[in-house]
Amino acid sequence: MTAQSLEVERFRQALQIPTLTPGEGVKADNNLKAFQNFLLTSYPEFCKVAEVQILDDFGLWFCWRAKNPEKLPVLFMAHYDVVPVEAEKWSFPPFSAKISYDEATGQDTVYARGTLDTKNTLIGLMEAVEALATKGFLPRRDIYLAFGGDEERNGIRGARNIARELESRGIRFEWVLDEGSVVADGSLKAARSPLGLVAVEEKGYMNLVLSVAQAPGHSARPPKVQAAAILGKALERVARLRARPRLIPSVDGFFRGLAPHVDKLTGLLLSQPRLFWPIIHRAMAQNPAVSAMFRTTTALTTLEGSSAENVLPSEVRGVVNCRILPGDTTEGTLERVRRLVADPRVRVEYHPDFLVDEPVELHPDYVGDKIENLPGWKPLKATIEEVFPGCPVIPYLNTAQTDSRHYARLAPSILRFAPVKLTPEEIDTIHGHDERISVENFLTAIRFFTRLLEEL
Repeated sequence: MTAQSLEVERFRQALQIPTLTPGEGVKADNNLKAFQNFLLTSYPEFCKVAEVQILDDFGLWFCWRAKNPEKLPVLFMAHYDVVPVEAEKWSFPPFSAKISYDEATGQDTVYARGTLDTKNTLIGLMEAVEALATKGFLPRRDIYLAFGGDEERNGIRGARNIARELESRGIRFEWVLDEGSVVADGSLKAARSPLGLVAVEEKGYMNLVLSVAQAPGHSARPPKVQAAAILGKALERVARLRARPRLIPSVDGFFRGLAPHVDKLTGLLLSQPRLFWPIIHRAMAQNPAVSAMFRTTTALTTLEGSSAENVLPSEVRGVVNCRILPGDTTEGTLERVRRLVADPRVRVEYHPDFLVDEPVELHPDYVGDKIENLPGWKPLKATIEEVFPGCPVIPYLNTAQTDSRHYARLAPSILRFAPVKLTPEEIDTIHGHDERISVENFLTAIRFFTRLLEEL
């Protein structure tokens, strides 16, 4: 068995552990524990030289000490929990980690839940540090690896508790690297090459519950005004909400970075985004993916009413998922929704089962400065350019959530990037059916982390 096949086989073994995110209130999970044990037994050379701290089933971290550290440490993050699957809709059993030849890409490909989110980066990191430790490599600064087991449910039992423990020990980082974006191959049609998108800011997150109460009863005797109709009108008003578009630093950097890699006219506009902002945001307003980078968004998601078709519900509820643009606040968005609803019969309040997270903006020390001066940007950019030749590296706004938000108090710079090159079709498999990664992509991730660690 070759060294390469050993790396891939360990990756497959990690994917075969069904680390589905446990429900709220669960304090222990055998699969999460099995995954932790897998790491400790599969990477013995690294575990000999690194300090290992297991918080509980939901979190562990490693500290690889430098001989004479003169710089602040760097933190690498990933999570080992995965979202549920509809197994019958997959081409292969979702935890089999089946390797199959993909005719569309012409590559051997691993199919499994977690191949992209985010066991690929976690195992890629572990393979890199194991190989370096085996060679006797010693980092020039302390390196931390922190892995959580409930990122898909807010990270409150994993990343948040790890961050609190590290903070209580007085540990601070120069910068943090987590998931968030990738080398996007074809996602931006106007771009002439794949783009290395590194998210430097992150939207906030909250869920609002809109509810209307009424007297329950038989559907044969409906009231003149029904709760569901009242709620429906309120939700329709919320659906029309268009928050004021703004150009924030990460998106400004994205446009400027993209400008040299599109046609001349588009590039001219993007090279001076503040000057041409009215033109840019109107031109891109119809693209939901781009428009989400300009404003706070509100999405209508779940609806709840009666448990039977012939029963009037005592309450109807609708959930509005809000993604808060840096510069806005959760409280301000809540009040904006309340003003928009403008109906005392409709209660609008935070969802009790979810965290309310403010946006993660650029650290105040770097607002108004060049993105290139963020701690970690230069070594990360250099490594991306080395491992993905010809790929420009561009700042980006992460419109989803990552565990890294729990570490915002511990570092002045959080960078969000996974070293894989993905097409739009491959990106769509994240949280979807047939999630997969090419063997080449996985091995590239190992090489990326190895080179980055060597340069730190």
